[in-house]
Amino acid sequence: MDEDHARPDGMPAKGNILIYRFLKGGALSLLCSHQARSGVMSLCQCQNCLVAAVLSTLSAYSVHVETQPDTSEIAGLQLQNVANVKCNKAVLFTEVSAEGNTIVASDLTASFAQYMLVNNVFTETYLRPQPFWPHSSLIQGEHVLAATGRELISVRLDAEGKTVKVSDKLCLGQRVNKIISAELATSTFGDTTNTLSKVFVEETPRTCVYATGLGALGIVARITPYAYGCLEGLQRTMRDLGIVGTESQTDKKGETEGSRFINGDLVERFLDLQPEMSQKVYQASIAGRDHIISPSWREVTVLLRLLSILH
Repeated sequence: MDEDHARPDGMPAKGNILIYRFLKGGALSLLCSHQARSGVMSLCQCQNCLVAAVLSTLSAYSVHVETQPDTSEIAGLQLQNVANVKCNKAVLFTEVSAEGNTIVASDLTASFAQYMLVNNVFTETYLRPQPFWPHSSLIQGEHVLAATGRELISVRLDAEGKTVKVSDKLCLGQRVNKIISAELATSTFGDTTNTLSKVFVEETPRTCVYATGLGALGIVARITPYAYGCLEGLQRTMRDLGIVGTESQTDKKGETEGSRFINGDLVERFLDLQPEMSQKVYQASIAGRDHIISPSWREVTVLLRLLSILH
């Protein structure tokens, strides 16, 4: 948060980091209130540290736990600033996310910055303006999922770590304001857990949850090449036949040309089709494919029912 004090350049002069504990019944208990040097724009956890975007500076804080002497329960937290890095090319960091010891930050000038935090030392590995403004981003392995206006894009650095390449793009009908990471409990899928390895990349499925300015929530999950191969032809056929998803999606043909995203709202409508139309769509989706590697109608149906549980 930032306080209602402004510097001559209009930026907040003071800021605070507040940490709460969520109690039963929905109550919040304040564990820590730490004053930062200026307005705090974004926060993320990087290994055992808390990383804050403080205007054009990234600050890392170690967290020290204070316990009750009688019960060993947490009485409070203390933050200690252990590392800082100022980016002279960044006007204002708007978003920061981390995975492992890698940190990705974006700013108002459409720069895309990547840092490593090792032994309480920041190392800049990439910083360059982009043709897109990643106002919210999330690291997913070697890729970064970024929200740019009404699009979700998947970007990655090249082998030399010098150029950001857009590998996938998904056009939405609404502006995406925020992306967060979430793990799915395998119990969510009931008796179908033995087939999860065919669908999701991770043993414990991880998803990205995004929120839009119009109040919609969406889920993005990484699926296996097998699952993508089963659904890509189905998605293309349903678009060709004019079968579209919900109004919140932009499903016009060619809108996501070259993308490797599967629109769940669209392909899951296959489950609602009449048997005759269902067979027509299925046969058209596998036309021209080797029958040995083509998924059966049942395999496609099982995949779609499994993905529909995410809703």
